[in-house]
Amino acid sequence: MDLTFNYQTIKSTVTILSIVLFMEFMLSPQASAKLALLLIKEASKRGNLKLRYSKVYRTMNYWLGTQFADYVVERLRSGGFIDLKDGRITVLKPVKSDESVESLALAARSVIMA
Repeated sequence: MDLTFNYQTIKSTVTILSIVLFMEFMLSPQASAKLALLLIKEASKRGNLKLRYSKVYRTMNYWLGTQFADYVVERLRSGGFIDLKDGRITVLKPVKSDESVESLALAARSVIMA
């Protein structure tokens, strides 16, 4: 049995395991649903939004990692809530919100830190 591993294999395995463990134990399903709702609210408010300019997406990307942020976006896309073409989000089921974009980003941060 060959037990040789290269650095890239170990790094990718550790990354995948840390994401799974973080998603399983640290962040509840309700928290990821709140983050998804905040992303929909921001995209509804700002219109045809580039994903990389979304404050909620960037907050998720910074604190939770690119894989988790992309996972949330993919779940919204597969659920039919958003359409993602050329890096732009189009909301298919808009949600009205009176909150500012800054308060949505602060709410995302508070959901992550709670």
